[in-house]
Amino acid sequence: MAKNTYIDGGTTTSETYSYWRKVFQRLRKHHLAMIALVILGLLILAVILAKPLSFGNDPYTYIKSVPWIARPELAPPGPGHPLGLDNMARDAWSRMLYGGRVSLSVGFICSFVGASIGLFFGLISGYFGGIADMLIMRFTDFMLSIPVLPIMVVLAAVIRGSLAAIIFIISVFSWMGVARLVRGEVLSLKEQEFTEAARAIGESPARIMFIHLLPNTMAPVIVASTLSIAGNIIYEATLSFLGLGIRQPTPSWGNMLNGAQTFMLTAPWLMWWPGIAILITTLAFNFLGDGLRDALDPRLYR
Repeated sequence: MAKNTYIDGGTTTSETYSYWRKVFQRLRKHHLAMIALVILGLLILAVILAKPLSFGNDPYTYIKSVPWIARPELAPPGPGHPLGLDNMARDAWSRMLYGGRVSLSVGFICSFVGASIGLFFGLISGYFGGIADMLIMRFTDFMLSIPVLPIMVVLAAVIRGSLAAIIFIISVFSWMGVARLVRGEVLSLKEQEFTEAARAIGESPARIMFIHLLPNTMAPVIVASTLSIAGNIIYEATLSFLGLGIRQPTPSWGNMLNGAQTFMLTAPWLMWWPGIAILITTLAFNFLGDGLRDALDPRLYR
């Protein structure tokens, strides 16, 4: 796109670059958000590099012996096994790293799927209004009124937890907030001059919605999606902790907590590490979401 070509909303490409530059400058001044971004970057890098960071240990392999204790089961932290071994003599550090892949994948994928569904319904509802708006918003209200966790538990018990099943269950309940946000934005945007101009030159409703309106709704969607990742990780951990999520031997932070609860007194460190990982990750996503909210909306910036 040429530098002086106008994009939706009457701004040029150079102005758009300037806007995102200012967003990043505001984000840099939000110290908690920047700390959270660094932590999340290191965490994502660690789970991507899980194999070389595992000290040669495999998350599924039973360790036959360790030099500092007679029985390898529930061995405390030691050389080559910095987080110890679990009740089946598997290396807890490698399982933490590979479990992080599963937990973060669930968080990101469910957030993306939920945001996509919410964007679609929000665009349709806000642009067309009338019966379509009423039906979609009443269905959204119905979904919001459902007690999410009990229904997730029931669905997980029926479907039985593969990774795809858990992603489907969480995604079903993660789109409503985005749909309401997008609908509100579209109700305002469709009355502005650039939308009227698009209608006047005969552009189709689909093109107006997805080419003109959609890019202008992304700021609140980015914030909502970032915040929802933390909630999705908690949902996965809860279902796996209850034995209804990711099944053994595939590691996730939730089922590591499930496996460690029996050994809270004899090997408490097995609960510390996945619990701390969940806590740090969810806090980091929440702080990053708060920073993005302030940076993307100057009216909220302090």
